[in-house]
Order: sequence, then structure tokens, then C-alpha cells
Amino acid sequence: MNDMTTTRPPAPTPADDGGPRPGDTGAIAAVLAAAYRDDGSIDLAALLSVLHPDVALHVPGAQPLAGTHQGLDAIARFAVALRDLTVDGEHTERVDTLVGDDHVALVVHVAAERADGRRLDNHTVHLARVDATGLVRDIWFHNRDQAHVDGFWS
Repeated sequence: MNDMTTTRPPAPTPADDGGPRPGDTGAIAAVLAAAYRDDGSIDLAALLSVLHPDVALHVPGAQPLAGTHQGLDAIARFAVALRDLTVDGEHTERVDTLVGDDHVALVVHVAAERADGRRLDNHTVHLARVDATGLVRDIWFHNRDQAHVDGFWS
């Protein structure tokens, strides 16, 4: 795993309460990067701490999980569907983190297996837009091999 790569000067220190503050994409990036655990799981509590209640997850493709998942409940249902469709969930390894003025990009490797033996092996960019409140408002998945992803989830 690489340290964060920044496209601007280092971000100011987090707010006194230890959490990110508006305009501090560096602090958001640190929380997001830490949420991608070394064991391939995702720390949902950490992730939820930086998501706007009306966040939109944009999942590309032509498969049943594709589309826009709006709000925290919809994202939770999406996460449950991922787990339920796989042998033991997705394993997501963070490769790198890129920080911009109002976006954070996590380069990740995603692997999973279906009960019928199909395997997912894909590099993905999870692109998060941080809004003026200092929370993630949109997340877009950009898959290296969309046809492979669609075949796995279909």
C-alpha cells in the first residue's frame, strides 16, 4: 500500500474534534484510506462518518447492482447485496489514494468469488466528491474491466 499522493499542498490539520472540516479533503482522504482495512474488508463505521446522509453511489455497468444508490440506507442495501452474492464478501485492497481540492480517488484492487466458481479480479477507482459541508456527496466506481465486472455480478 502506498502513502497518499496529493495534487496540492498538504491539507490543514483536522478540526479540534478530530474529524474533517469543510474544505479539508486531506482529512477525508485519511479517513477513507483507513476505512480500507489491510484484511480486505471495509470499516463501515469509518466510511459512514464521512458520508453525507444523501450521498449517491454511482455504479456503472449492465448488471443487477448497477445504477445510482441514493442515501445511506441504499448504500447499506448495496453492501449487503455484495456480501450475499459472494462466497465471503468482496476483498478490497487499497493501492493508492489521490487527493485534490474537492475529490479523493482511491485506487483499489477488488476480488471476490461466487458460489458457482466465478471470480472477480478487477482494479477500480473509487472517486469521491467532497461537498462544501466537508462530507462525501458522490462516489463513482470506475472499473478497469467493466465487461468482467458485469459478467461476475450478472
